[in-house]
Amino acid sequence: MTDRTTTTPHPVGIRAFVGRRPVAAFLIMAFAIAYPVMALPALAVHRVIPGGQLLDRLPFPPDEIAGLTLTMFALLPSALFVTWAADGRQGIVSLFKRITRWRFGIGWWLAVLAGLPVLTVVFTLILGGSLESIDPVGLFWEQLRLLLINFILVNLW
Repeated sequence: MTDRTTTTPHPVGIRAFVGRRPVAAFLIMAFAIAYPVMALPALAVHRVIPGGQLLDRLPFPPDEIAGLTLTMFALLPSALFVTWAADGRQGIVSLFKRITRWRFGIGWWLAVLAGLPVLTVVFTLILGGSLESIDPVGLFWEQLRLLLINFILVNLW
């Protein structure tokens, strides 16, 4: 009688390396991709490479465009690949499930959302700044828009 135990093939090559050293692999991938990707908008804004006029016409500042390119083309793909190499398809599913799992209540949300603006005003006054009148509704919606963009593109992942 022959032994018919089935064994799953072990990953080889890059996937094996990434599976054994996920943090190192993520950092290598993220930095190897991130710096060249982040350099593109910066070089375009300073007119070293073509594309500066396109960035000027977009409704977002160049630093937000650079953050978007960093997240979408460097950090997210690196995280997804490392998760897949280390944990397989189930790891990717688990990663996306964790996005919707919240572990703290409304009190912490209020502290997070109100804390930074309050601290900013306090430190501005301590460092010699002054209070100026603003359009609070316009400021609120502008800050909310920026907060949502950053939350969806960066912090959520």
